[in-house]
Amino acid sequence: MAAIGASGKVRIYVVRVDYPKPTNINQFIDYTGFFIKYKVGHFLNELAMFEGTAVGDMSLASPSGSGTCEDDLKRDNYIYILIGNDANALLGKFVITNPVYSSQFEVKIKAIQSSGSEAVRKSMFKRNTPKSKYSNDTLADIFGRTASTPKGLCIDNINLPIISVGSITDSTQRASFTVDYDTRISGIKKACDIIHREWIITHGTNAGTVPFDDGDQIQILNHVGDGISVYTFHLTGSNQNAKSGSGAEEVETTANYIIAKGRDIHGNQIQLELADSAITKTYVTQTLDAWLKNDITATQMSFDLMQGHGLAGLGTIVVLIDNELISGSVTGDTFTVLLRGALMVSDLTTSTVPARHKVGTDVLIVEQGSISYVGMSLINIYVYDDNVLPAVDQFVVVGDENMKIKSKWPTIGAGQFYAQRFATVDSWARPYAHSAPGGVGSDVFSWNYTPDNPEAGSGIATNGLHTETITDNTCYTKDMLERKAKYMLDAKKDPIEKIALAISDVNTVWSALIYNQMDLGSIVTIQDVGSINITAGDYRVIGYEVSGPDLQLVYYINDPSVKGYATGKDSFAEEFDKAETVKQQIPIRGSENERKEYSTTTPLNDWSPGPTAIQNVVVPEAAWGAASPSSWLTNDYDSAAANIGFVRSQVSAAASY
Repeated sequence: MAAIGASGKVRIYVVRVDYPKPTNINQFIDYTGFFIKYKVGHFLNELAMFEGTAVGDMSLASPSGSGTCEDDLKRDNYIYILIGNDANALLGKFVITNPVYSSQFEVKIKAIQSSGSEAVRKSMFKRNTPKSKYSNDTLADIFGRTASTPKGLCIDNINLPIISVGSITDSTQRASFTVDYDTRISGIKKACDIIHREWIITHGTNAGTVPFDDGDQIQILNHVGDGISVYTFHLTGSNQNAKSGSGAEEVETTANYIIAKGRDIHGNQIQLELADSAITKTYVTQTLDAWLKNDITATQMSFDLMQGHGLAGLGTIVVLIDNELISGSVTGDTFTVLLRGALMVSDLTTSTVPARHKVGTDVLIVEQGSISYVGMSLINIYVYDDNVLPAVDQFVVVGDENMKIKSKWPTIGAGQFYAQRFATVDSWARPYAHSAPGGVGSDVFSWNYTPDNPEAGSGIATNGLHTETITDNTCYTKDMLERKAKYMLDAKKDPIEKIALAISDVNTVWSALIYNQMDLGSIVTIQDVGSINITAGDYRVIGYEVSGPDLQLVYYINDPSVKGYATGKDSFAEEFDKAETVKQQIPIRGSENERKEYSTTTPLNDWSPGPTAIQNVVVPEAAWGAASPSSWLTNDYDSAAANIGFVRSQVSAAASY
């Protein structure tokens, strides 16, 4: 039997911040009757949002019998919303960010999804990252590393988890990117954009005498939700249980041409362009190239590559690093040099000059000795489907790089082709290193299909050209830029539709969806569409809105192939951040400070983000806990902002300072 909730009904509970992981059912205070309206919204790869209005004399005793209602509804306390009372009834767990009182009898509540309740007042939304560079690190280390720096995105500066890390799909996959005093959630979003993952925060289950005692846990997944349909919506006819909205207002853009800009390891601007201009295409399934693990000199005859490269076991090869050709072979992660300033067999007259090269620089394979011959430098590229490749001696685009097909099946084995990357060092190729995380790398298609000449049925041909330019100087390779741009391109390629359920059927449908464990990312089937401009078939749930007290439920759906849907607007957390917080992302405040909102009710025990220089700061002792330096560290407050010993020496007459 579930511990809290009511069958077929909505229940809103408050849990005080003293109990971030509840230990008994009595810590859940039922506030359902206080809220005259509320709304919950949640989209894939975003924190959920809660807004509500509670009425009543807030100065009266709490329903729990301890303190007042104002004590229950103050900032940092938790709100749990359940529909039903089974194990999966939780709609959301939220942290109150800003209670605004219009009078003693009415308070408007805003709250953000809880993202780190294992330690009191820790939150992935309120905590910044240090300025960190992840360089070819595994996903397990990027999210959870404690043993060395940079620490994981979910780990604080004293090696404790801000939030528990649950499942990580393909945790040994590697990635490179930087963060610069972002919120931890922004860091998670940046990482997942680059590695093409989805994320969701779970809060345990409603079971036993201690519901939701597991606390918060972040899951980094290849795909959130079920892969098969869990429910069918009928939009017309005798079985109608839903109606369609136009969905047009939910779409900012159907961006199908992405121009991505960044800066490389040398600080030079780099640019990459991806377009949804072809439907006849495949993708690379094995990493082609490599990246330098360390700086190398102009005379060095052996050097290491970052793990996860694609050069081992290929025999004698020629690589291009910056403008220098180097011949040699790779065993494990070590490149053993045969010749610095080498030549390509396709161009025996153009020599290159040995030079120094910096860590992280692309190491491009331009010639594979076992398949090349005089006059023709070739490399072997593995793809998912060679049947869609154009004919031999035709050009293809690999990501944003041009190559020429020189051989394919049946002359060589299936699932691959031999490519001429470029004929000379100065060529048409626009070469850059390509990875294939999880066996999915750059798209490969005929270079005849361009934004100006798209293939029939492609996004550009269907919807017209919609260009979006992004700049991210933390992406210091074109491969990183490509992954981010490809994520955006895939996410935005199709318009979104909005399905609003018929109010009379909400309870029945909700119960069925909970029973089928439907959640964000799950697949639903749309039938009986009638004359509505929606095609019958399967769709993926990428967001929902629930409002009450008269329960209304809206689902947002999209093409099932779309991954990690981008809403085209700021996340709920970022909206709150902009509206209610002054951000100070400077070293004097450090990476572990919590971002504070200005409160309209009880500001005494809160501190604002502060000035850029700290001088003679006086802070209430209650805001620091006990008076010993060890407790400052234990309570994880910013001892750089104010020194309690200094304060006492300046204000000796005031015992509370």
